[in-house]
This record gives sequence, C-alpha cells and structure tokens, in this order.
Amino acid sequence: MPKFIQATLKSVTQIEVIIQKSYAYRASTRFLLFASGKYLCTLYIAKVNETDRDFRYLLEGLPKIQAGIEYEIQDDRNTFAPVDCSFLMLDWHLNFSRSNEELGAIYSKEKTTFRVFAPLASDVFLLLFHQEHKETYPMKRNYENGIFTYTVSGDYDGYEYLYLLKNDGVWKEAIDPYTRSTTIQSRRGVVIDPNKNTPDFHDGDLPPFLSPSEAVIYECSIRDFTSSPHSTIVHKGKYTGMSEKGKISDQNHPVGLDYLVYLGVTHVQLMPVTDFLTTNDQFIEKTYNWGYDQGNMFSPEGSYSSDPQKPYSRVTELKKLIATLHSKGIRVVLDMVFNHQFTVEDSSFEKIVPNYFFRFNADGSYSNGSYCGNEFESRRFMARRFIVDCCLMYVKEYHVDGFRFDLMGLTDIETIKEVYRRCKKIRKDFILYGEGWDMPSALLSEQKAKMGNAMFLPEIGFFNDRYRDMVKGKSFDEELNSRGYILGDLNYADAFIHCFLGSCLPVSMPPLFVSPTQSINYVECHDNATLYDKLQVSNAYESEEDRLKRINLLNAVTIFSYGVTFLHSGEEIGLSKKGVSNSYDAGDAINSFDTEILDKRFEMARFVKEAIALKKEYDFFSYKTKEEIAAHVLYENIEGRIIFTIQNADPYEKVKIVVNPLKDPFTVDLNDYYQVLFNNSGRITKDFFVNHALINGISLSIFALKKN
Repeated sequence: MPKFIQATLKSVTQIEVIIQKSYAYRASTRFLLFASGKYLCTLYIAKVNETDRDFRYLLEGLPKIQAGIEYEIQDDRNTFAPVDCSFLMLDWHLNFSRSNEELGAIYSKEKTTFRVFAPLASDVFLLLFHQEHKETYPMKRNYENGIFTYTVSGDYDGYEYLYLLKNDGVWKEAIDPYTRSTTIQSRRGVVIDPNKNTPDFHDGDLPPFLSPSEAVIYECSIRDFTSSPHSTIVHKGKYTGMSEKGKISDQNHPVGLDYLVYLGVTHVQLMPVTDFLTTNDQFIEKTYNWGYDQGNMFSPEGSYSSDPQKPYSRVTELKKLIATLHSKGIRVVLDMVFNHQFTVEDSSFEKIVPNYFFRFNADGSYSNGSYCGNEFESRRFMARRFIVDCCLMYVKEYHVDGFRFDLMGLTDIETIKEVYRRCKKIRKDFILYGEGWDMPSALLSEQKAKMGNAMFLPEIGFFNDRYRDMVKGKSFDEELNSRGYILGDLNYADAFIHCFLGSCLPVSMPPLFVSPTQSINYVECHDNATLYDKLQVSNAYESEEDRLKRINLLNAVTIFSYGVTFLHSGEEIGLSKKGVSNSYDAGDAINSFDTEILDKRFEMARFVKEAIALKKEYDFFSYKTKEEIAAHVLYENIEGRIIFTIQNADPYEKVKIVVNPLKDPFTVDLNDYYQVLFNNSGRITKDFFVNHALINGISLSIFALKKN
C-alpha cells in the first residue's frame, strides 16, 4: 500500500482517505471504488479537511461492503490504495461470521484438513514444509462463515505449516492459533497425531474427589520445582525432571515428584506450560520466564521439553508427566493465560483477523486491564470458542483435571460458564478457579467473571484476597508492614473468623461467596513477597524461630479453614525470593525450590504433611455448603485467641480447633477429656487425652471428644 495514501472503512457508509501533501500538493476531486480489481462506483466526497501535512477526505456513496473482498480506492492521479476493512470486525452489529467447524490441522493417516477462521482475508494460502521441501496450496473460502479450508491427501504427520494471508492488500504469515505443537522458538505450527505416543493416564488410580472443598492445591513452576543443583533430579527444569521417581536432596529427603507424594497434596497447579515466547528454547539458562507471555495456547512450552527441536517431545513429555502424577493419586490443574497476548501486532490472532480478537475502549484504544497492553475479547463468538476449544483439548487429550484462569475477571461470565459446563461433562471431578480481581477494563462490570459476581458463578472458585489480607496482611511491596490476625494484629480477629468459615456467612463481614467451595484460601502464591520475606519486614522485631512458627501456623490455618486449600511451592518451609517480589523473570537463583533449605527445615514440611493427612481423614474439615458450616461450627474469641467448636463431628461428638497467634501460651478448660489430634508438633497419633489444655504461643491445636 502506498504510504502516502491511506484508506480506511469508518462505517458501512463511509471511507476515510488521508493523502500526504508530499504526494499531492492540491486536493483530489475524484475517488473511484474497486472490488477485486473491478470498478464498482464513483464515491461522493462528503467532507475535506486540510492540515499542514495532509488532506483528509470523508467519502460516501458506498455499496454494501462485504468481508473477504479486496477493496481499493483510486484517486484522480490513477493511484490505487487498498481499503482497510477491519472495521467490519470491530463493529459488533456487523460481526456475523462464526462457525462450529473443527479448526486447526485435523490429522488422519489418509489426509489432513486445515481450517482457519479468516473472514476479512481475500486470499489465504497453506504453506507446508518438510525438511527442505515446501508446498503451497490456495485455501478455499466459505463466504458464509469466514472459514478457509484445504485438505491434503496422504500422511502429513510431523509436517510444519503456516498460513499466508492477504488482509486489506497486505500479505502476512501467521501460525495457526490451533496448532498442537510448534517448531523451536515457536516459528511454525506442526501437524500432530493426537493419538500418537498416548500413555495410560492412570485415571483409575485417582482417589475419589467429591467436592473442591476436599482439595489441597500445590502451585509450582516446572522449572523452579526441579532446578535446584542440590538434588539428584537429572532433567532439571524439564517435564521429564518432574516425572522422575526416587530423587533425593543432599540429606536424602524426597524431592520433585516424590516430595509431592510425601506432602499428600490432592492437586498440583502447574504454572503456565502452554507455549510462551520470552524463554529461548535453545538458550534456556539465559532467558528465564514464568510464562505469562503467551504465544500458542494449544501447544505445550518447548523449553520444558528434553528436545525442543522435536515437536513431539513437548507433547509426549507433558502427557507423561500428567500420567505420572495421576499414577501417584495427584490431579493436575493447568494455569491458563487467556486474558491477553504477549503483543497485539505479533499475535496470530491480529495477523489473521485484524480488530476481532482484542478488546477496545470507546475511543478506539486497546483496553488494558491486564496491564500488558491488551485484553482478549472473550465475548466475540470465535474468541470464546477458542478459549473453550483449548480447554476441551487439554481435558480430552491430556486428561487435565482443572484450570486456573489468570486474571479471570477480564473474561466474561458466559465464557467461564461454558468452559466449566463443557469440561465437567468429560471429567466429573473437574474444577475451575481463577483470579477474580476487578481490573479496569472496557468489559462491563456485570459481565466480568470477578469475585463481586461470584453469585452468578456458583461452581467457580476465586482467589480470596480478603482471606489473604485478613489472615496474613497485605502483600504489595508498599504494604509489607501490615499484619493480619495470624501475624499478631488482634484487630482482625473477627475478620479471621469470617474467613476461616469460608467467607460465605454473614459473620462480622458480608459474605463473598455462596458456598465455601468458591473460596480459594491462600496466604502465598507466585506473585508478591513470600511469607518468609514478608515476615522479615512485618515481624522484624521477632526472632527467626518465632517467624518460622508463624509460617507453620499460617499453613495450618490455611489447611483447616473451610474452603479450598491453596499452597505455593516453598511456603511450607519458608523459602525466600531474597526480597524480589515480582520475580517472573528473576532467574533460577531467586525462584528455584531450594532443597538445601528443605534439608534444613524438613520438620516444617513434615508438619504440613501431617496437617494435610488429618484434613483428608475427616469430612468435618471439608464441609461443602454454608448451611453445613452454620449448623455445625461455633466460635468464640477469648482475649484474641479463637476457638472453633465443630458439633456432631462424626465420628466424634465435638472437635475444637484453637488458634493462638500470640507469643504467650494460654490455658483452655475443655470441661471433659478430649483426645489431642494436632498441635504445634504436628499430628498426635497416640491416644493422649486432656481436660485442661495448655495452648502454646503461635500455634494451632485440635482436640476431639469421643462419643459416649
């Protein structure tokens, strides 16, 4: 397109033309409209504005404009310029193109069919690559739904491919957003046989799972969790490294997979394992990133594979990891980043369908609630379909058990409902939760899948920042001095009770949720300062021993609170990020799971293991509804210490959970002989009964009264 002439469709009736004065020193008097090289009509000049640099024309008299036609204007100097028709995708009322046909490279041994949604494109070619050989095929357009299709006969397993598209007169190459794998550095898509090298996923080895309230979720990065130099894991930072069995630390403690089994967690939440862009597949050590800079969502990340030059490596190794975790009774949740793309300009979505997949403000600028420059417009039919299709693919082909949605509040409610409904049909134990923050977005407030709209999403979980702030204290760098109830501020005692009861009852605060299963209870996640680093600031006046006691207490409270237990890798032993809170690209030295600290503080890991085991043993620690909690759980505040009494706690008559965040011990008169189940030493397995209990400072104790 001549840079000195720009033509843009502004509405179904108007075209704006800008002509630089370096090309034309006088105003043009005539403009002709052409479609696919043929003359259509002469346009009417409705308005002319002149600036120091250019002439600006508003042209009217347009015939009906159709998507997929290459329109051009010709000025009175016989110069042609393509018309940018991406307005057709920007205007909701004109957004008629949609399809339910399967997209991507649909493989069989006999043939592979390629389909791509490109309603604006006038031409699309399929580029196929195999070794040094390249094939080019013109794709056929369906004008009703905007899908381009081409089928090649024969076995094309492992072939690389791209799409070459012409939008508004400009040719661009793009990776298929539906590609199941990519070449190294995410340069091309790859045809994949989804049934090739599929393992036994050991779904039958998973224990029963009836409600999210039973979950103990453990968040970790594949690279961080396996990269410590002080372990016998061979394939550090890889899918296969996390699959390795029998690996130990310098002091012979279990690490990696065996450590997860030791802890007894029910779910592992893997930080992004879908293809991301800023980690170099070849120079991994020099390019660290957690992976929230998404590229190709249908393809696993190459840098975690043992051989990123082999497109099947990342696919088969991620499947093997999930199968291995399942064989150990651990379900898998994937962290999905649908809310934004790494950049708009370089994304396949924008290259293939300009102005369709991203959200705009009223002034035409990109909505930026993600603070990454753009938001994915989930309300669009084919954008919503992409999200749903992607989730279904991982559930069907990888046997994934759930998803965590990054910045879920930027995705609309109907999309989240659709993901849950479709995935739940396939896996009955499927769970879905996310960050329900109310980010500043062009998405209407009533449409956001945010925590304030939790009542419209009763099956969906939300990270409970009220729990985090009331129990621990705020997490942002400028607020690290703040202390919640467990850090010693008794002003939050009543708020703590509310949070402990699942944030779903009107106890001291309005309910956040309709049931405890919506409350993702956490005090540390990959974002912000770790517990250890926060305590270094907020509780700097205390000894190291007391701060580690608080970490134990925080973990015990998180495990026994009603709702969904969420732990971040390393919080159980007080790992530090050396004061770096936003460490997404800080490297292994900051983020690696330090097995030397594990050796030093293994008793803390044992403490968490025993708390998890006790929670899993008794149903009364995992009530599923607010009605059950209201009917069974009483509470009292004794000079800042909280006692919860669970009544009719089968097989017991009563169970008492006593929380003491103060350094001073205190005595509880139980008025009967209760069995000690748990205290600051961990689980008490021998029959030990007390009538008067001394509750140590900075501790949680649990007592049970046997029936009769």
